[in-house]
Amino acid sequence: MSELDLTKEHNVEVNTKHQTKLKSSLSNLKEIAENKIRLKHVLSGLIYLLIALIIFYPITLHMSSVAPGIGGDLYSNIWGMWWISYTFLHAPSSMWYTYLLFWPVGSNIAYFTTAPLASILTIPFQAISLTFAYNMIFFTGFIITGMGMFILADYIIKNHYAAFFAGIIFAFSAYHTAAAIGHLDWMDIGWVPLVLYFFIRMLKDDKKYIYSIGMAFSFVFAVFMGDVEQGIMTIVLLFVVLVCYAIYPKTRKLVLKRKFIAALGIGVVATFIIGSWGFIPLIHGVLVKGGLSNVNSRNTLQNDAEWSDPILSFLLPSPYNGLIGGISSAYSSIYSVDPNERIAYIGYAAILLLLYGIFKNYKEARLWIIIAFIFGWLTLGPFIEFGGYVSSGIPGIYQLYHYIPGFSILQEADRFYVVFSISIAMLAAFGMKSLIEKISKIDYKNRNSLTYGVLGVISVIFIIESAGIMTPGLAAANTTHVTIPNFYKIIANSTTQFSILQLPIIINNNIPFPDLAAGEASFYTSASHKPILGGYGGRINTTQELTLFSIPLAVAVYNMENGNFTYTSPVNENYTAETLLSLYNYETAFVVLNEQTLNASDLTQLYAYSAEVFGKPVYEDNSTIAFSTLKAINQSIYRQYVAYPLTLDWQPVSTFINGSVVDLWEPISSGLVSVFAPYSNTTGVLQKISSGVPYAINTTTRFSAIAVGGSAQLSIDEPTASGGFSTIGTFNITGKLSSYSFSTDMVSGPLGNPLLFLTRGSGSVGISNITFSESK
Repeated sequence: MSELDLTKEHNVEVNTKHQTKLKSSLSNLKEIAENKIRLKHVLSGLIYLLIALIIFYPITLHMSSVAPGIGGDLYSNIWGMWWISYTFLHAPSSMWYTYLLFWPVGSNIAYFTTAPLASILTIPFQAISLTFAYNMIFFTGFIITGMGMFILADYIIKNHYAAFFAGIIFAFSAYHTAAAIGHLDWMDIGWVPLVLYFFIRMLKDDKKYIYSIGMAFSFVFAVFMGDVEQGIMTIVLLFVVLVCYAIYPKTRKLVLKRKFIAALGIGVVATFIIGSWGFIPLIHGVLVKGGLSNVNSRNTLQNDAEWSDPILSFLLPSPYNGLIGGISSAYSSIYSVDPNERIAYIGYAAILLLLYGIFKNYKEARLWIIIAFIFGWLTLGPFIEFGGYVSSGIPGIYQLYHYIPGFSILQEADRFYVVFSISIAMLAAFGMKSLIEKISKIDYKNRNSLTYGVLGVISVIFIIESAGIMTPGLAAANTTHVTIPNFYKIIANSTTQFSILQLPIIINNNIPFPDLAAGEASFYTSASHKPILGGYGGRINTTQELTLFSIPLAVAVYNMENGNFTYTSPVNENYTAETLLSLYNYETAFVVLNEQTLNASDLTQLYAYSAEVFGKPVYEDNSTIAFSTLKAINQSIYRQYVAYPLTLDWQPVSTFINGSVVDLWEPISSGLVSVFAPYSNTTGVLQKISSGVPYAINTTTRFSAIAVGGSAQLSIDEPTASGGFSTIGTFNITGKLSSYSFSTDMVSGPLGNPLLFLTRGSGSVGISNITFSESK
């Protein structure tokens, strides 16, 4: 071989070695770059956390005892967090239904704001306190929310600084900081932009199947670290994006690719498989008889309008902003329904940047402009409001959404602000990117320090005008020092099964914080593990409410909060006996007075009545007074006639008689009254009657009645052994208030005797003073 050949061979070998080293170096550089990107993600998350800790410093300083939020929602959220984690460890099959609330009917947890995945993740922190665990969700919510937006913006805009700013806007928007106060399921909204991130990558990139799995996981987290409403709005968002891609000629081919369609199908299937543990109970909860009764009862345009954003709210600082929120005090009517649900402030720093971003990047920004337009319009609700709670009568596109079958669960139009905020953050990030690029051209050598300076200054300005800071005054009004009375810790040691009636318990919308007492009562079951009558959480139904309205004492306390400690009913019987029979049937061992939610006058009156009926309290401190029901029930049970009118079957009416107003009751359906005749064979309150034979008592029923508007016919029916009904009395009711009576055999004891007061033909009847006595 010649020298020239050897030289060539040597050069080839050298070149090969250099190429190998170069490839290795490039690979190392790529790995370093990727690690740097991951480091930036971590640093961004830590900065988001630090900002949240500073903004909410009154909570930061008392992590184990002070929680964000007030009223029943907060206590229900903490209870839901505890219940999900408790059943996850001890009884997973019971996770989605509880008998601790609304005993003995129970409650479907599918309608509660439990954020089950977030709740389960708090298990290690609950050893410190439930409040500490709840605050962990609260603060990590700002990390997840900021990071979800950061990842989406980083992919779309290809600028880490702009992406970081997008995370600032999304995580610390006035909407999110307000919604996170007292709403467990709206702390972690960062999964929505993550779903969109994987969906867009599934459209554009080659590794479609990987991204479809990422989309599936993100969607499940959006639903179960958030709630079903986030899932619904995410579906609407993806549909809008898909339509936009399909309409635009240059991107239409991406939608029509077989690989994308297959990946989308895989993503949908994977979503249901991954989330089956939660989706199946949710679907079951919807499909059971009456499952959507409460949701549908609220599904009206008028109700939806209450939870919509007036246009002016986009320009007014949040009342939760401790620095400049006072500016909005002159427009308090905007927030009269619920401040948490009508805050939509964008922030002027964000507005200026998004306008600049649109100006400099119109083509790239078009999709986000469309999303902002559609979802911003949706937040305005069924009718546009400009300022205050006054409808302009101008219909909004929310009316179209309102009639989509199955989507009625998301009834708060303002919650579409989550998606609107994603588009605002993205457009502002475009503006930040253009601003940084312009700075780099002006002074290339100092571009890094200038970039950090501009980014830091604008971020601080946005946070000041949007989230602000929780001043001591705001903290006092919007946080809660969470405690559990010792009474509930003491009874937790009892192995006997019984329930508790804490008063007040019926939600009263005529008082400040109407759901506070019911929320506290629910929360206390996390310590006692004993069921309560009533409760609070999610959307309750009529059956649950009836368990409370059959207890005259609970209704009287509700009326007392309105100014009069009374119980009114078409039946004129001993209402204390009716209360005691209800408590017996519900296995209620204690009646508890919540001193914190009763004013001094009401507490004195209720204490005197309770002491008269139940005797001296068995427990008393500065927050709780407990009476044992056992003695009173055992002395009273089935000793006299007790009657329960079915609340839904009767409505109060008033009429003038001889110049005076007379209060009556009109049967509007079957006019059902369940009568329990006296029975001598009884046992203790915590046992059911198990011996003795009920006997028939010939009973005379008397009542007063008047035909409203002339004359009407009233018949009294009772069930027959064959399953039908027989008429035991027919009366021609005149326009004069008169007394009527009839006699029939009634079975004594716990079986009860249903009587139906039915108006035949036309006209209506007002009835009062129904009484029962043994015929002589």
